[in-house]
Amino acid sequence: MKNAEMRKHFYFLITGLWYPAALGAGIAWWVQAVGPLFFGKTDIPSFWTLAFALWFLIYHGIWYLYLITRLSAEPEDYSGLFFWSDVISGIALLLGFVFLGLTSEKHEAIKHGLLYVAAGLVPISALLGNAFWTKPKAFWLPVFAVIVAGIGVWTEWGNESTRNDSLEGGLLVTMYVLLAIYLIWPQFFGSHRNTTPQIKTGNEQCGQ
Repeated sequence: MKNAEMRKHFYFLITGLWYPAALGAGIAWWVQAVGPLFFGKTDIPSFWTLAFALWFLIYHGIWYLYLITRLSAEPEDYSGLFFWSDVISGIALLLGFVFLGLTSEKHEAIKHGLLYVAAGLVPISALLGNAFWTKPKAFWLPVFAVIVAGIGVWTEWGNESTRNDSLEGGLLVTMYVLLAIYLIWPQFFGSHRNTTPQIKTGNEQCGQ
């Protein structure tokens, strides 16, 4: 009973504080970056920068919706592994905006190599807490996403500028393709956490 109560505390800490705070900060920074465009100003980050930031927001927004809908009925099944997975995921979101230079009104140089480290933490968190290791289809796509981020780390390490090259454009397109797969077929990223060994109802089975 005590362990179940602790898991509930972990769940409500993530869904009631950590994720709303991280997402709220990210949304505020993104609006701050893109807002001047609507007032005719040209001093805004590049389209690539805004698109990369939006990639973080879309993924974490969808995952947060999953947390507050699919797991809300059984918060006592929220394990410590899930907790640390979601902590890492939220850290990835915040670091992404920091390394994109979007956390202040004066847009700073992008730390490209570190940015891909932050992007790589997203699929790593999925592998830690979500993917079913016994099901290859829920394992290889997150691994591929880690490899994509690793290429960015390898090729862009030490690059601090406001510009991106064609390789980075291709990497971002690939990340969006993976994101689209995640949105359409979340099971390929192991997004449905198997929280209990109990027999599921027919409706729950259809939901998977």
